[in-house]
Amino acid sequence: AHRTSLHARSEHLAGKHASAAGGRRFENQLMEFQEELDNFAKKAQEFCKWAESDFTDSLEEIKKAERYLANLHSTILDLPELFEIWNEVDELGKKSEDKETKVAQWKKIRDRFENLPINGYWEIFDASEVDDESPVFAQISDDLADIYGDLKDGLKFYQQEKFAEAFWEWKFLFQIHWGNHLVGAQKAIRNYLSFKTE
Repeated sequence: AHRTSLHARSEHLAGKHASAAGGRRFENQLMEFQEELDNFAKKAQEFCKWAESDFTDSLEEIKKAERYLANLHSTILDLPELFEIWNEVDELGKKSEDKETKVAQWKKIRDRFENLPINGYWEIFDASEVDDESPVFAQISDDLADIYGDLKDGLKFYQQEKFAEAFWEWKFLFQIHWGNHLVGAQKAIRNYLSFKTE
């Protein structure tokens, strides 16, 4: 069912937004990676369900965070980078949800994660810049809430069988937004668990 719906959706997007040649490339590439998209959707759903659940033991929660982030990281890397095709397709990933609703949900998720045993940490925005890079202060609760927001948006598209939009939301925003939050949180959590004394 997913493959049939993806084919139909890709044809629609190709016809409406892209050249015929670009649309066919976009459609064919997406069809090749439906299994990987389904697998990532499962991991995204697990993360969001956990983020929406009641907070339990703080140490257990941070161990869960490490595990869920690792699962997301490994499965998003299985999805291809189709940036040259996305340039030919306009208006993917546009969201219509009320902004105030999204902000309220983001705050609710952030507040949940402020109960973790570690929250604030220092990081270098661009570690490849060896000159004139000062550390900036970051928070794991912000990281996890931002990750949740991008994953949740993609899940809404995925559940509507708008697979091209879900793909864009997850993979492209991984490159420019939630992926940075993910690796920052991963390092901070691993440092905490590595040096924590019983």
